[in-house]
Amino acid sequence: MLPPLMDFFVTVGKERLGPMSETQVRERILSGEFTQHMLCWTEGWTDRRRLVDTFPDAFNLRAHQRPQARPPLKPSHKSTRRRLGRRRPVELNTSPALRRIAFAAIGASALLLAAGWLLSR
Repeated sequence: MLPPLMDFFVTVGKERLGPMSETQVRERILSGEFTQHMLCWTEGWTDRRRLVDTFPDAFNLRAHQRPQARPPLKPSHKSTRRRLGRRRPVELNTSPALRRIAFAAIGASALLLAAGWLLSR
């Protein structure tokens, strides 16, 4: 474990970032912004050290994190949308009496299913 309240500098390419607290460095490791091959330095050290050698526990945590879900891809054209399940509603020209019969049949089916479920308990 590192002594508390140390300020770290991290080398990213040719740029030196910092000073940063240990917590800030760990957060950037967990977010994937810092990789294990990057180098860090703090006061009292004679040489820079690899982040993975300085913060091995943060890299172990990152390896066990679930990957973040990626946003769904946008369809590229209209035919893709149809394949993804987007359909236009179908309009039926039915008489009001036929619709009442259909709704009554659906309602009766729902009641029978509910009664069967209650009796099976």
